[in-house]
Amino acid sequence: RSRRLLSSPSESSFDWAGAADLMATELLAGNLATLNEVASSLILEVDSQARDTTLTPEDALGQKEAIFAKLEAAAAAVNTGHALSQGYACTSLNLASTLSADPAHLTPVLVDRLLAHVALLVGDEHTTVASLTPACAASAITAIAHALR
Repeated sequence: RSRRLLSSPSESSFDWAGAADLMATELLAGNLATLNEVASSLILEVDSQARDTTLTPEDALGQKEAIFAKLEAAAAAVNTGHALSQGYACTSLNLASTLSADPAHLTPVLVDRLLAHVALLVGDEHTTVASLTPACAASAITAIAHALR
């Protein structure tokens, strides 16, 4: 769905500005499940374009930073609203793991932000998530391992 919304049929290039607008719209509307779906598609698109050198390493890093900024904002809103759920935490931890998979797309600042993001999702200061499933915990550990290499 996201690819169809973000790619213009008459152009061969990906519409990154449209992607940013779509993520901002979903965040503002509180459609966090859709935001996570769009972010997942965009992370895969960044990785694909970085592999085939359509995106430079710097551009790939910039796109991942922009995607992550929206994910951070969504997690902060969910946490502030005491609405963190296991499903949301698991999806977000999986996205953090995917986002951090390529060390070329990480900077020390992004690593710090990523670790804080994982801590927010795992820490659950409002105790709305009783415990993480093994799959969720594995995503958290993978995200941390990616960030620390």
